[in-house]
Amino acid sequence: MNEAIKRDEMLKEVEDNLRSLGLSDIEVRTYTFILNNSGSTISDVANALGITRQWAHKVLKKLYRKGVVYSSNQKPIHFYASPPEVAGLILAREKEREFYKALKIQESLIELSNKLYRSEFENLTPKSFGEISVEINGRDAVISTLKKTIVDAENFVTILATKNEILRIIYELKSELYFAKSKGTRVQIISNFTEIPNNIIKVLTELVECYHIKDTPTCRLYIKDEKEVLLLPAEEGAKSRKSYDLAVFIRSSEIAKMMNKLISQLHKKIIKA
Repeated sequence: MNEAIKRDEMLKEVEDNLRSLGLSDIEVRTYTFILNNSGSTISDVANALGITRQWAHKVLKKLYRKGVVYSSNQKPIHFYASPPEVAGLILAREKEREFYKALKIQESLIELSNKLYRSEFENLTPKSFGEISVEINGRDAVISTLKKTIVDAENFVTILATKNEILRIIYELKSELYFAKSKGTRVQIISNFTEIPNNIIKVLTELVECYHIKDTPTCRLYIKDEKEVLLLPAEEGAKSRKSYDLAVFIRSSEIAKMMNKLISQLHKKIIKA
């Protein structure tokens, strides 16, 4: 392959990565031009990109503040680009700060919500065995309950998951897992990981403890702090139902402890994924 074509492909990959890290299209084009034309002035950028001098000045000022370009003290001012790996690190760190700031805001909102409103589950104070469970129907209601289970956990969450449930955890509950990890909640997922793609396992193992078992689970189970349990049917059992998303919420420390103990019996067969 021609060296010029290789270079163009690598530059395009650099541009795509910078866009993924939050730079706008005009910021990426400006950065790339400065990278290829070190020491360019505002007029050089404006002429090359076909934009006004005022616009070029505004974009360069933004890139300077973000730390991906720097300038000389002489006039006219000359601009230089930070190497792509440095620019990527700077932008990634900013994204990381934004993410943890968002987690703090989420935590604050949860605390405020708990103080201002009573959860629908707090009305389930059982007086007899028949009042400790409730059926949850519908995708939104089930996902909302799963999110609340992970976020509200104080010590740990144990999850027995089918293949499809693992995929749902990645796509629907990942931010809640980040939140749990940030506050020190231990989450463990027990499943048969044989058919799970390696990239998904990699993401999971950064957030939770993953344990592989030979047999595929025949139901889905969430246990929170040995106090509450969520039981969900496996995919095969749900096909005969009108709605796949069905769960039974049980608030009973005795049942939660018993189920957790039963799952712990599998540990001899469990291997870290």
